[in-house]
Amino acid sequence: DYRPDDNVRDLRVDVKTGFCTCNGVPLISATGLIRASGAKIWSALAIDPLRIHRPEGKAAGRLACDFDQNTLAFEADSTIDPLHLLRLIRITARHVELPMDFDNPTRATASGVFDLEAGSARTAIAGEIQSPCINAQGVPFTAATAHCRLDGEVWTLTNIAAQVCGGRVGGVASFVPAPRRHGAYVFACDGAFEGVHHAQIAPALGLELPSEDSPGSIDLAFALRGPLPPPEGTFVENLDGNGRLALKQVRLYTIPLFAGLTEYLAARIPGVDFLLSQDDFEADWRYAQGRLDLEAMRISGHVFSASGSGSVLLDGEIDFLIQGHLLSRGTWI
Repeated sequence: DYRPDDNVRDLRVDVKTGFCTCNGVPLISATGLIRASGAKIWSALAIDPLRIHRPEGKAAGRLACDFDQNTLAFEADSTIDPLHLLRLIRITARHVELPMDFDNPTRATASGVFDLEAGSARTAIAGEIQSPCINAQGVPFTAATAHCRLDGEVWTLTNIAAQVCGGRVGGVASFVPAPRRHGAYVFACDGAFEGVHHAQIAPALGLELPSEDSPGSIDLAFALRGPLPPPEGTFVENLDGNGRLALKQVRLYTIPLFAGLTEYLAARIPGVDFLLSQDDFEADWRYAQGRLDLEAMRISGHVFSASGSGSVLLDGEIDFLIQGHLLSRGTWI
């Protein structure tokens, strides 16, 4: 019904399409019932319902544009890959890349209001994501969940939880647009890994694989800050942070400690792997500008133990002050 002279503008269009692309994202199909309305001018646009189909999943929901307020309100439930989903809806003008892969079906639900004006000051969106597995740097995080928010241009993730290599991880994170780099963010992440099985995560970390029945576990508390994506693809060099590391019942001589000294001795002297079978390690750590500092470090073993502090550079240079102890823990001897 379109009668501008009588201030009547009400247009309804039922749209159905097969294969197409939207914001560079290929779609198998898309359907929607579009309604435009207004008085003297077109002032509102709604799509309800809206359905989108891609090879890995589907999305359904509704949206409403208020051109007087210049806002977009929406509700959505999606199993489309999160990276394609972010590109599809262009919830930020910045180019989005994710340093991880998602297994299907990864479900995301969200609702809220998006400010269409520059600056997005009134944007307030909340949602939740559930994924069977998220692969990051070769490490699988299964049964992963998180709550997410977008306030203005600031993303926050809370209630992050997942199972990883026989243990679990939890934490919070925030992503703030970098002031001088288009498409980049400054991220801050605080969390902890608890009870991670050493034998399962060793291959992903490039460490020697211990026996599969090894009971060794890793606990790591961390607070990290850095740019995302990093300049020139240098991720580790641009991080800074601190935390605490604890290894329990881990055969430390299989890990390159003290410039690989324990690994070198174990490979050339029969039986020395028993004498150097330190299996507990604790230390506070701090990392900045390519330098890892270890403080209050303690290594505990049946025959040999040690304590000390020091630093390790990315190029392999080390500087440690170590004090050794014999028979500092009860043994059969």
